Amino acid sequence: VVMLLHSPREPAAILMKRCQEIAAYHGYIMVAPLWGGKARDLAYKYSAKEHALVLDCLRDLRRRFNVDSDRVFLFGWEAGGTMAFDVGLAHPDQFAGVLPMNGSCAKFPARCWTNGQYLPFYVVEGSSNGTNAKASRELFKDWIRGNYPSIYVEYKGRASEWYQWELPTMFEWMNKKKRHHRRHHAD
Repeated sequence: VVMLLHSPREPAAILMKRCQEIAAYHGYIMVAPLWGGKARDLAYKYSAKEHALVLDCLRDLRRRFNVDSDRVFLFGWEAGGTMAFDVGLAHPDQFAGVLPMNGSCAKFPARCWTNGQYLPFYVVEGSSNGTNAKASRELFKDWIRGNYPSIYVEYKGRASEWYQWELPTMFEWMNKKKRHHRRHHAD
């Protein structure tokens, strides 16, 4: 499953259409929870309601379809990328990987960055995308120091754009990932 978190400046259906062909080629079920997008409310709010929307959608998918829970990925673009950072790091046990494109890792993700230890991230950013690129580079300094299983791709001189050419590499990356299970040993 690939959960697609859209940019509020365009309908979720456009993001689904952009990913449809490659997701079908790799055998992924796509779902795009409608979390925002009203003209006056374009920001991700870091709310429990937004988290619940993603987790409830995932729970519903598991009830209705034969979903491999160890192969659920969270992809987000722009404010959806910010949401992917936040929801992924807040619930690392639910996903096999998180793929934010032009999302912000400031605020709560910056506080719970250590949850990325067992949750792979594939982050795509433009170096001219405001403070997002700087915040992502700072986060990755910590993740690199700790050998976290993550990739950071930065396009020099580019802003917040749809990086279509990253999708084949992202899906190949996802094909090799499964949700991490921590083993508990009895003493």
